[in-house]
Order: sequence, then structure tokens, then C-alpha cells
Amino acid sequence: MTLGPMEIKRYGHLATISEYVAYNGMVFISGQVATDPVPDSIFDQAINVLETIDRHLVNAGSTRRRILVLSITLTDMGNYGEVERALAGWLLRDCAPARVTTVESRLGARRFRSHGFGRPRIKNHCFHSL
Repeated sequence: MTLGPMEIKRYGHLATISEYVAYNGMVFISGQVATDPVPDSIFDQAINVLETIDRHLVNAGSTRRRILVLSITLTDMGNYGEVERALAGWLLRDCAPARVTTVESRLGARRFRSHGFGRPRIKNHCFHSL
């Protein structure tokens, strides 16, 4: 996909949010959570979210090799190890992005152990160059 210098392309947009947006050679992915049926384990929820990100990247003409920044929000820092394990298997060698992990216990419904990762959530600061 080639965009003009100022063209903004929005994907999967609803009234107040787009799943991801491409602009100026970058792809900005909104916060992602595990999709239904939501897996029971944090590790499987993380894999579910990462697979969704892969689909968005492919649809936008990019790849996980080009991830620049990855922000993760957990509802419980106790889930960090399982999310880290999922990321270790997903990220490509020598392509680790700049990253931050935060905890926000008020996110997500009771059935999710985190939002984004539990329901694991990779936040909207996930940038990818095309």
C-alpha cells in the first residue's frame, strides 16, 4: 500500500475509534484485547491479541519486524511473566521494540485478568512503520 504524503487511511472504524490508522509510512494500532471466545489463560489471551496485531499489520502492508514501540497494560502485574513468555515467542530475533508495561487494575471486566493482557491489551501506542 502506498499512501500520498498527507493521506490518512482508517481501518475498522467505528463512531469513535479505528482499529488502526496508517499515516506517513506509519501504522498506529488501537488497544487490542483478546477476542471471543476469550481464552482462560493469560498466555493464550496474549497470543490471541498478538495474532490480531499480526492481522492488522498484514492488512496495512507491514510486519511485526517493523514494530517501533509496544505499550502493554495489565490489570495485575502478576500476569507479567505469562505475557513476557508470549512476547518472547512472537517477537522476531533482533527486532525488539521500545516497550513499556503498565498496570491499571480498573480496566477490563471481572472475567479478564488484565486488559490487553488479561484481557491482555496492547495499547494504542503500538506503532509500526510500513
